[in-house]
Amino acid sequence: MPLTWSDPKTVKFAGMVGLIVAAAAAGYLARKRQWCPECHAQRLTWLGMVYVVPLTSMLPVWKLHMGWEDIWLPIQCVVLTFLCLGVGLAGARMHRMNPQDTGAYSYAAAHSNIGVTMGGFVCLALFGEKGLALSLIYLTLWTMLMFGVFFPLAGAFAGQSARFGLGSFLRSLVDIRCISLPAIFLGLGLNLAGVPRPDWIEHYHLIDILVCINNAVMFFVIGLTLHLSRFKDYVAQCASLSLIKFIASPIAAMILIFLVQAAGLHLDKLRINVMLVESAMPTAVFTVVAANLYGLNARLASLLFVINTAVFLTLVLPVIMVVSW
Repeated sequence: MPLTWSDPKTVKFAGMVGLIVAAAAAGYLARKRQWCPECHAQRLTWLGMVYVVPLTSMLPVWKLHMGWEDIWLPIQCVVLTFLCLGVGLAGARMHRMNPQDTGAYSYAAAHSNIGVTMGGFVCLALFGEKGLALSLIYLTLWTMLMFGVFFPLAGAFAGQSARFGLGSFLRSLVDIRCISLPAIFLGLGLNLAGVPRPDWIEHYHLIDILVCINNAVMFFVIGLTLHLSRFKDYVAQCASLSLIKFIASPIAAMILIFLVQAAGLHLDKLRINVMLVESAMPTAVFTVVAANLYGLNARLASLLFVINTAVFLTLVLPVIMVVSW
């Protein structure tokens, strides 16, 4: 059955949406009133990634129940990411963007907010705890590629030298900014070893608290770098990005699912639903993170993120919530 607006899970999700809107507004106001200069954005992003994201990544996977039938989920995520990256690069060429703008736009097209901050939370609201677990499996391989490939590639767009051999890939994975990746492996290791997760983590809603802190920091940074006066300069880019994220991406996901099923891989209804929901998520906060860390056009990245997320919340999410999944 579709989720109703009076459902407790919907109320919780509405609270999360309210938090991210308030955090982004606070960051925007802090810059406008000169309470917090925009130059602090990179430092705040680094602090959030090093001190908050690892725990947020480790604790949920500690209780995951995985099976071999889930192997297609992370593969689908990666294939869809590269397909959308290609479309994004074509779109950037159509808009005649410079390399820094191309990096921000193509990353916005390629990477979706599929984690607990949006996609995972929507899956939790629609499909329960197993939906959240499957969404975490869905993004696992993407997380490795994000740190080991896409972050260095962001530097290349910004004019920095970048190597993509095995050695540079492994060095990227052990970068302090990528500490969430070993945190995920630690959580999986505790899971496979049969170590029970302490009950007080769930009792005190620690994961919810960490997610809220993470969202507050990241969306504050987005507001800090957001310049709405530039929106008129990027109307066409915002519109084309919405077409990629909310039309091209779901269609590509459906084609991929059809192809693997035609090849003999059985996917049950829940897994198909999770992949379809994830394929329609707005652009990822990692787009803004990469722009801030590696010198892409952070203002463009923030604007694309905010406008695309606003389109999702006002037009796409209501449709997702009324569909009889």
